Amino acid sequence: MDASESVFVITGATHGLGRACAMELAQVSGGYVVLACRNLSDASKLANTIYKDFNVKKGRVIVLEEPLNLCEETSVRKYALLLSNWLKSNSKSIKTLVNNAGLGQVPFSTNSVCHKLFRAFHVDNLAPASYSWSYHKCIFWNS
Repeated sequence: MDASESVFVITGATHGLGRACAMELAQVSGGYVVLACRNLSDASKLANTIYKDFNVKKGRVIVLEEPLNLCEETSVRKYALLLSNWLKSNSKSIKTLVNNAGLGQVPFSTNSVCHKLFRAFHVDNLAPASYSWSYHKCIFWNS
């Protein structure tokens, strides 16, 4: 799969399905994989693991300097602005947004509402899908 100029954003990318998805996309796509996570230390460790273990080109795994905490609307807004600025400065759009982050027994907002809010902030940054029945590629799941 040649998606070398594509951007994949994955929430909750440091554990479970999000981690597996991030590792696979970084290896197979050749594109940019944005690790949108609450814990920047874990995200940086994962980025280094991907670079070292899978020989992924440096600069292809992105960890922005702001954490994304889907329990807090303020954090969602800050991260969305930071990501939007990164996309604009690199002339990129999001090919696929994987809304994976989720926690057991937490407020409904964490697992649903804030994901939809995060997506709403990026509608203009989502690249059109290549098939006619869907305009954007946005995946929702909780691991």
